[in-house]
Amino acid sequence: MGERQHYLTLDALRGVAAVAVMIYHQQQTTVIGHGYLAVDFFFILSGFVIAKAYERRLLSDMSFRRFALIRIARLYPLLIAATLVAAAYMTMSSIRRGDDLGWLALLPTALLALPDPTGALAPDPFPLLPVVWSLFFELLANFLYASCPRWLSTRRLLAVIALNGLLLMFALIHHGNGELGNTYATLWAGVPRVLFSFLTGVLFFRLNAMGRLPFPSVSPLLLAACLFGVLAVPHDAPWSYDAACIFLGFPLFLIAAMNNEPTPRWTAIARVSADVSYPLYLFHLPLLLWLGFTLTHFAIPARAQHLFELVAVPILAYGSYVLFDRPIQAFLKARLAGSLPRPSQPSEAPAL
Repeated sequence: MGERQHYLTLDALRGVAAVAVMIYHQQQTTVIGHGYLAVDFFFILSGFVIAKAYERRLLSDMSFRRFALIRIARLYPLLIAATLVAAAYMTMSSIRRGDDLGWLALLPTALLALPDPTGALAPDPFPLLPVVWSLFFELLANFLYASCPRWLSTRRLLAVIALNGLLLMFALIHHGNGELGNTYATLWAGVPRVLFSFLTGVLFFRLNAMGRLPFPSVSPLLLAACLFGVLAVPHDAPWSYDAACIFLGFPLFLIAAMNNEPTPRWTAIARVSADVSYPLYLFHLPLLLWLGFTLTHFAIPARAQHLFELVAVPILAYGSYVLFDRPIQAFLKARLAGSLPRPSQPSEAPAL
């Protein structure tokens, strides 16, 4: 039986999770109390999609260098654009307040998606665009996985997953929830957080390829509603709720999503949700800041601001995909195909 080339429900759920993250940051946990767990969902989806797109090629003729260039080309253009939009807002805000612009020295590391080594704006290691912490760990997981494809047998994969699961459980208990990896104090915990979920996604790819992950028919709309509900649980739930989502809930969502595709009438909406997911995740914070500043300047009431932002931010993020990311990805894909050996096109994995 031929392997499916696309899993639209998986990609569409990533968009649902990105919307939850936006609301989580906009409403300060009052509506989407566990929006931070969307990142763990991103990680497990990424493991599955990356393994599907590249595992066989990494085991045959794809070099680590080629893989790294493809992933950097996929992730960095929007990341750089979003960082510059955030830096522009910070510059404007600093000038208005008469503050020092010394923080601009952080821009080079921010554009590379690296943590600030100075700790000048602690506790955030990625102060210009805080969501970049997850991309840092995403790339770490990508590169570790691609560096040892032959060594990472399924038995060893299970061992590495188990080890990182234990470390992650320790971090959950110690910290009190799953919001790990986004501060200097919890930066170390970002490693088991990403590796557990990412490698679980890789494992599920292998099991699915062997036909070992059947799942009953479930409406993708129901899956989207359930995912949103899981992320909307109040913020004060105990750490065990986070553990249940990471170790049980999100793996079940992945299995269900890979086995159920949207009906034709919902395909276009699912495609938009998939396409907007990465730009929305990256751009929502700077866009919320710029819109908040502009609407406040015109004395728009706070409630009306929030409603406007909920509509405008996804639209603007989708515009960045259509006008910037899609054409630049086509350009970079053509350049990579022309400059590297084996120009065959990969089944490209959507980013976070």
